Amino acid sequence: KPLSVKIIEPASSLVADRRYEVLCETTGSRPNAIITFYKGKRQLRRTKDETLNNTTRSELSFVPSVEDDGKTLTCRAENPKVTGLFLETTWKLNVVYPPIVTLRLGSTLSAEDIKDGEDVYFECHVQANPQWRKLYWLHDGIILTHNASARVIRSNQSLVLQRVTRSSSGNYSCSAVNAEGETVSNQLSLRVKYVPVCATDKVIIIGAFRGEDLNIVCEVESDPPPRSFRWKFNNSGETLDVGRERHHRNGSMRSILHYTPVSDQDYGTLSCWAQNEVGAQQNPCLFQIVLAGLPSAVKNCTVSNQTAHSVEIQCIAGYDGGLPQVFVLELVSPRTGKLRRVTRSSSGNYSCSAVNAEGETVSNQLSLRVKYVPVCATDKVIIIGAFRGEDLNIVCEVESDPPPRSFRWKFNNSGETLDVGRERHHRNGSMRSILHYTPVSDQDYGTLSCWAQNEVGAQQNPCLFQIVLAGLPSAVKNCTVSNQTAHSVEIQCIAGYDGGLPQVFVLELVSPRTGKLRYNITNTDEPIFVIESMENLMSFDSMDDRSLKVIVFAVNQKGRSSGVILRDFPFGGELENRSEASFDTSFHLSPIVFGTMLTLFILCCVILGRMYTSRRSHSNDTLSSSKQSSTLLCKQDPSKVKKAAKSNLRWQHSDSGVKEQVIGGAPGRESSSHPGGLPTEPYDVGDDERDPDVIPSQYVPDEMENCLATEWNHQDSIFSEQFTKHDNRPKDLLLKPLSSADFQLIAPTNSNYLQHQHDIVPNGELDINVHAIKTMLMATRVPESCV
Repeated sequence: KPLSVKIIEPASSLVADRRYEVLCETTGSRPNAIITFYKGKRQLRRTKDETLNNTTRSELSFVPSVEDDGKTLTCRAENPKVTGLFLETTWKLNVVYPPIVTLRLGSTLSAEDIKDGEDVYFECHVQANPQWRKLYWLHDGIILTHNASARVIRSNQSLVLQRVTRSSSGNYSCSAVNAEGETVSNQLSLRVKYVPVCATDKVIIIGAFRGEDLNIVCEVESDPPPRSFRWKFNNSGETLDVGRERHHRNGSMRSILHYTPVSDQDYGTLSCWAQNEVGAQQNPCLFQIVLAGLPSAVKNCTVSNQTAHSVEIQCIAGYDGGLPQVFVLELVSPRTGKLRRVTRSSSGNYSCSAVNAEGETVSNQLSLRVKYVPVCATDKVIIIGAFRGEDLNIVCEVESDPPPRSFRWKFNNSGETLDVGRERHHRNGSMRSILHYTPVSDQDYGTLSCWAQNEVGAQQNPCLFQIVLAGLPSAVKNCTVSNQTAHSVEIQCIAGYDGGLPQVFVLELVSPRTGKLRYNITNTDEPIFVIESMENLMSFDSMDDRSLKVIVFAVNQKGRSSGVILRDFPFGGELENRSEASFDTSFHLSPIVFGTMLTLFILCCVILGRMYTSRRSHSNDTLSSSKQSSTLLCKQDPSKVKKAAKSNLRWQHSDSGVKEQVIGGAPGRESSSHPGGLPTEPYDVGDDERDPDVIPSQYVPDEMENCLATEWNHQDSIFSEQFTKHDNRPKDLLLKPLSSADFQLIAPTNSNYLQHQHDIVPNGELDINVHAIKTMLMATRVPESCV
């Protein structure tokens, strides 16, 4: 009997309709075992066997199907010499496949007997491994969403259509999605039977002479087609049925009535009804038969208010021939012809011009006024977002000549169309009507239509207003910064919910120190922004604005979303010119930092000066040699003096006050052993002893003071001449108004600043400012306790 049998590395899942090789191994059988594969109870024979020592391997090649999901694959090892001595192992198959979707009409419904106003439901059956995660419903290829106000209800794997209408007819299908793919079901055709309705909802006016033969066509729409038609005549005195012999069918949807008005009693209203197996037509097709003829000519035409630019022509209308009439003015020229079928665009000033050998002359102008029916001031559907209970004043504005006589409003919410009462809207000027409207429930959201009418006729295409449930937009999400360079950066976000209204996206750059808005961008399409010329955004007023805070938010008609704050990022100029920036900061030290540095500097100078004075007081020979050096120093060439004294600094005072002497180099350096050191004179130590808190100071003779003062003035004039060249204070940074995604930065450039950088005196030579301040502070002897 075999000692072991196993399937080598079985897969966790198998994809349906894909070929796989399964390897099974057994050991310990003498003689070698025979391996057999079973799927369920059926033996699989497509195998390859190999034997090595007492180990046998068998490879099975098979293609799993959808039906194999959940079945067991068995590998059995059996000793061929002994019946019943076998060992087997099993493997439960996990076969994955895209959804298998089937659409069925509700079990209680009959597809051939669905009528207008009934409820219909569909069931979507899905078989899938892994389980489906999304389910869609489609009507004629368009995805259906849950809409209770439109009576479309989705519930798990069912779709319910309440009170279906003829517009609900069409092909329906469902689609399911899992990890293996998406599958669309079979299509079911929904046929909704309905009673006949007239092909047009307008009253048709037909003008006829007495004795004129008319063929009046009544056309309807219905499913199934009408079985019969009937006609009636009404002349405000009585209603009469029209005999069947006077009308006949023309196709499945039309009836033609032969009618001849003879007397005045034959002019009135003809009504047409159709009937099919669902029922009789509720609202008939109407035809107004009027005594008609050619209109009479206008009369008593007068020309008035004629100027060089305009003229007014007024006439009295004649008999309209029993039919609505319009009036046309044609400007006829014997040489050029005339205007035909004028429209409102034909209005304006007309003139003619004649040319001969002597020149050209332009005639007087005539102003043409073309009257027309009202048209909407805008040809777009206006979307209005509103909360529940929000009071709206909706303005319907039209253009017409003459102004409208009246306005009417209707409301449609995909379920029904309702007339809006006149008490809810009023005129505002000659061309506008304002409707007061407050949506309370879901049924109050839909489309409002507005028509106007003047003496020419009624407006043909209404002004449309889409009322939607609205709110503030959601914040953008997943904002990323990419393509960042020293000069530009790109910021991309994903738009959130728009609140039911069109939204735009705004990016603001704000100073993290002051909160001041530095720049803003608007994108009307998507939250993607590209900021260019970043070096122009640098703040010259404060050295703290080396980075900007980025805030992105969405805006719709109801307001703005919460802002998404991105990390601060540095300017392009900061990334490129850090050395220049660090140099520039030396001229913008804050008062606290400056005061601290000055205090430390004075303290160091006082300590070094005291050490220097102590050493000098013990050697009169050194004082004598210093006097000689001083005399020599004043006689030397100024350039040599400057070179020789770069490391010498002393604080001195005379009877008139303290003076500072700097000969090159940075303050605070001294060398007592330098052969060119400045001479000093003995001073009374007793003065300091009487005031032990006073720091001993060195005295300089008047002649040496004059020498040093000359060098001081020479250095100061050089510094003043160089330093006054630079005025790096910026102009105002102009922010572009919030408008569009296309933008251009307008900011001061650094051209002047960079142009003079090579002229700036090195940092060591500019310390003269510090020495001047130090001189002022040391004008009197400072108590040591104060230091």
